[in-house]
Amino acid sequence: GAPDKRLFLLEEELGQGLRVMMREGSILSPILRQAWDSGNLHPIIKNNSERATDAHLSIIGHITQHELKKYLGEVEKFNGLCNRFIWCLVGQSKFISNPRPLPKESLAPLIEGIGASASFARKSRELTRDADAEAIWGGIYKSLRQEKPGAVGAITRRAAPIVMRLATIYALLESSKSIKAPHLKAAIAVWDYAEKSAHIIFGDSLGNKKADKL
Repeated sequence: GAPDKRLFLLEEELGQGLRVMMREGSILSPILRQAWDSGNLHPIIKNNSERATDAHLSIIGHITQHELKKYLGEVEKFNGLCNRFIWCLVGQSKFISNPRPLPKESLAPLIEGIGASASFARKSRELTRDADAEAIWGGIYKSLRQEKPGAVGAITRRAAPIVMRLATIYALLESSKSIKAPHLKAAIAVWDYAEKSAHIIFGDSLGNKKADKL
């Protein structure tokens, strides 16, 4: 297959993908779950032998709260699809009547730094936590794995692996050979924001219409 198995998707209308999932026979949801788990994609469809191995798929999606609540099915909330995403509530922080692009002299060092980090990451095979990060991880792991009730509990159930993936990204961005305390603390801060966002977005739904009504 192709030597570069990475795919970055920017879906500015995530509702379109959710509507596709609602169609009978749609395989979009299981494909996204397989991509998160292993990157080995193999839809089980009769007379279809298409496969992808070791794929690395990243998705950024935009959607309003109203549209999300309308098109996100109850099944997707609880079947593991939603807890493979990091949900962030985002709003406009300021009003700029005449926005200007970032100067090239400011962008250049950022581009160069990211390029150097990407080159370092390609050569890396395994990252371990240093002693300080290991102590922090041991202290928060149980709380990250703790089961929480309702839809929010189902949507935030993969807190531990997501936090560690984020910490790994921060470590690689600094071309570090190990995950250090600042990398892990930054990842925990992102997750804390995402978890609070999930509570605001999805509320206190229990995932049962009759129970929610009561």
